[in-house]
Amino acid sequence: MKLNQMILLVVLALMGFVPGMIAAQSPVSLTIIIDEDSLTVYVPAGDSVSLDGLNMVVADNLGKTAAYFLADYPLFRPLDWNRIPTPICIRLERANNKTPLPVGCQTINRLLIQPLAGGDVFWYDAAARQPRSMYIRQYAQPLDICSGIQGCLIIYQPPTFTPSPIPSATPLPTPTPIPTATPLPTPTTIPQRTILYQEDFEAGAADQWELDWGKRFNVIDDGTGNHVLESSGTGEMYIQSGFAWQNYGLRLRFYVADWGAGDTNFHIAARRQLNYGCARYAFYFNGNAQHLAFQASSAECRNLQTADTRQTITPQVWHTLSAELRETAIQWQLDDGPIYTAEDGTYAQGSLSLYTGAIGEIFFDDILVWSLDES
Repeated sequence: MKLNQMILLVVLALMGFVPGMIAAQSPVSLTIIIDEDSLTVYVPAGDSVSLDGLNMVVADNLGKTAAYFLADYPLFRPLDWNRIPTPICIRLERANNKTPLPVGCQTINRLLIQPLAGGDVFWYDAAARQPRSMYIRQYAQPLDICSGIQGCLIIYQPPTFTPSPIPSATPLPTPTPIPTATPLPTPTTIPQRTILYQEDFEAGAADQWELDWGKRFNVIDDGTGNHVLESSGTGEMYIQSGFAWQNYGLRLRFYVADWGAGDTNFHIAARRQLNYGCARYAFYFNGNAQHLAFQASSAECRNLQTADTRQTITPQVWHTLSAELRETAIQWQLDDGPIYTAEDGTYAQGSLSLYTGAIGEIFFDDILVWSLDES
């Protein structure tokens, strides 16, 4: 038996788990199909099902374990995991791979595919050229083991209560205003030669913006003759030319026309990494609490650091976000409020992206990015 399998079995034994001894109530029959480039969860036709809490625990070659929740991936976040319609295929795959879909997924309409960078393929050991053993869990409750290329039939037991998610983030200390709250630069004080990107959408197009996934953003007239970038629903766009940006400042305006209902939010992400939208620093606006927080998150969509400023976002009012990213120092300001700061060295460079999650409607305008190396 391999070292990683032995470690996981010991962990599960300490938890009191033996495969096949969990009593199932209202079970969901699903199949997990894996290969070198993809992992697919297939649920056949039937009533709506709950896959709330579905995650996979995998040990790497050094025996280090990690849990991967499907609900954490950007494309899958909008799903109501307590009421998923069937049939459905939920698939993680290496970007630009040519692996055909499983037979059961080739003729259905509900097919969700989240592309991943090569380093994020957690279910396959490229060095050994074989799949890793995965322990299928409902939150922290082990259910079954899946090994090998062939499909694994899993009887998934939805939770009968709402468990607390496994902690995955270490909060930053509560951020405090910089003692000398010198205003961040305004467009009139930024030398023209330092400007990396500028867009006011008055030409009727979003120059250099690329849709990563989800619903496309639109350039519209906001009713006053001013053109804005509009989004309603869930999607993400990024600036194609910005992935080499290092030390830079950014400034933009936004207007929440309608927060919408449910778990609505939007992110203004800096140092966003190529090919994977979760790997970035984000200024995160929560529709439920209607306030601003700063997040640093990994490619697996796990929060690395969070700093909640508790600044309220008033709807139907134009707001301005200003930020500067210098090596490991990040500072930001909402409107004319205090300047906040955080320290994180995860990403040295990256682009700017806009993400909206199930939001009613939001406008963005007057985006400016400039280099801090020459200012």
